Amino acid sequence: MNVFVPAPYLERVTRLALGFEPLDAVLGGRLAHPVRMEVEGALPRVKIDRHDSCLHVLLYQPSLADEAVVRIRTRDLMYAPRRLRIPLLTVEEAETRPYTHRVRRPVLFPGAAYDATGGSTGLRGRVMRDGSPMRWARVEARLPGGGPLIGRAHGDARGEFLLLLASPPAPAPELTDPFDVQVAVFGPADAPEPGTPDLPSRDDLWDLPVETLAAPGDPDPTAAGETLPDDYVEGPSRVVPFRLGRVLSGVDDFEFV
Repeated sequence: MNVFVPAPYLERVTRLALGFEPLDAVLGGRLAHPVRMEVEGALPRVKIDRHDSCLHVLLYQPSLADEAVVRIRTRDLMYAPRRLRIPLLTVEEAETRPYTHRVRRPVLFPGAAYDATGGSTGLRGRVMRDGSPMRWARVEARLPGGGPLIGRAHGDARGEFLLLLASPPAPAPELTDPFDVQVAVFGPADAPEPGTPDLPSRDDLWDLPVETLAAPGDPDPTAAGETLPDDYVEGPSRVVPFRLGRVLSGVDDFEFV
């Protein structure tokens, strides 16, 4: 049955299921760098179109149910990838809810190739587990003694992370150079095991944790990267002397035990 035109006419109606505005965790604004977004499921995966405005659009289609698992990644390690389970409104629900309930703003964190500015303060590090790089680590930075959170990072498949501190990380008069930062690393309580021996060769994101976003319209700290995946626990923690306006490298690996 046609919705907008008489029956003798052919009609094709498209409706927005999800609109995405990926954000940069450091700069805070909309990503200008291209990212690839796709819906998991039967192969080939459903690609989420990117518009010239840097927004991404997923339309309602028969393959979508009450939720979608979306992958976000770049080909050049500019940002760490994410997998997000996103609750969907039905077409009928969408017609009675504000359009903002179909908009998601996932935050992406710097990857190894992120273009850190000359005045950035941060740390390039690596997390190891049982002698091998630990994939998909999470990292938090605080001022020692229970101080405020001043930085977050998402690790990549090689165990590497780029932790950039908020600017300024604390009231400037209180800082010396160097200044101490408590760096804590988080990871899965048990190392994931592939379901089949060939899974890692078929899917390079097979063990990337799936994070469930909030219901449509609700505050969403998970999309903002402020919550840990469900099975993640705290591992090593260390005080690292940071230098203002420098990104440190060559620091000893964090051994996740």
